[in-house]
Amino acid sequence: MIKWLWNSQFAMFACVGAVGFVVDYVVFYSLSLYVSYVHVVRIVAFGVACLVTWWLNARFTFKQNNTSVKIVTLPTYFLAQSLGMLINFSTFSTLLFLIKVNETSIFISFIVGSLVAMLFNFFFAKHIAFKKVIKNDHLF
Repeated sequence: MIKWLWNSQFAMFACVGAVGFVVDYVVFYSLSLYVSYVHVVRIVAFGVACLVTWWLNARFTFKQNNTSVKIVTLPTYFLAQSLGMLINFSTFSTLLFLIKVNETSIFISFIVGSLVAMLFNFFFAKHIAFKKVIKNDHLF
């Protein structure tokens, strides 16, 4: 079971997501040192992370080696990630509304929003954005 999970698209998607999370948070944190509008900073950081994860998912998770095929997937991938960002952003904002805002609560809200959106993003990427190139990997 563990070997199957490690070799699955979901595991690769999660690893790419971890890279995206780091990129997202580093950009978010770095910009937030200079810009006080955390929600605007959050959107900019998301855009940067989305480009990074699109390339990594196209190349490694869903094994698209043809550059033209990868580029065709970009609009659909961005749509999926944007919907996921709405889920992420809503979770992030709701948690900040419900709990006292401080450095720790912002980070926790950031993590929870990212995890909730990850499940949606994987399903959408697998079954819609990269559907044509998927091999037999039956997580969902």
